[in-house]
Amino acid sequence: MRPKTITVIASQDVGYRCLSWLLQKKYPVTQVFLGTMDDLEIERLCKQHEIECAVFTDEGLLRSNDCTWLLSLWNPNLISSLGLAKAQFRLNLHPALVPYCRGNDTAAWAILTGVPTGVSLLEMDSDVDTGDIWAQRPLEVTGTTNGSSLLSRMKAELIELFQAEWPTIFSGSIIPKPQTERLSAYTRRQTNENRVRKIEDFQGAEELFVWLRAHDFAPRSTAELEIEGSRYSATLALRRLSQ
Repeated sequence: MRPKTITVIASQDVGYRCLSWLLQKKYPVTQVFLGTMDDLEIERLCKQHEIECAVFTDEGLLRSNDCTWLLSLWNPNLISSLGLAKAQFRLNLHPALVPYCRGNDTAAWAILTGVPTGVSLLEMDSDVDTGDIWAQRPLEVTGTTNGSSLLSRMKAELIELFQAEWPTIFSGSIIPKPQTERLSAYTRRQTNENRVRKIEDFQGAEELFVWLRAHDFAPRSTAELEIEGSRYSATLALRRLSQ
């Protein structure tokens, strides 16, 4: 029986922390692709452990060795069907409670739509976040949660869920479950279109309040409100008063 091997595509802080944990626990990571050329911490980590490392391209993945597992750890890139076929099993970290909020900008859309939210470990297939579910964890969203705070919690919960469930998944003790519904996936274009609105578009203060919370990722990004022909960056500043 051939030994198990793991190929990782990792990016940003979530990818770094998950990969670092895998290496600490001595999992058989044999090659790593950086999500972007800016993932220098991950590159340094690979050099420390003498692991082959390159910036991700689908062509590079196709030229790489076949593997037992392909792990997409906060990877921003699309992987072709041929690339997915390089692995026997595939796992993706997704910041949403699928089948709700597939696609991009899930923290914003979870708040905008009010659907159940959480995080998921998914088997990757050729569609957008439609793969079978390895594990999930729900999250509570309160009436004051904004996009930035929800995304931070999603990241932390994804790391915790991955570390908690991966040993059982890797051992083959878990069989992933199919998703029950086939809901549409959100795109970055939809997010950007929704992020800019006119003040007269809103039916009341509650709708405006939810919209402002959903798109509040300050200072990186905010909602933009058009008032009398001028556009304003709009955020909420909430401070709880003592009771």
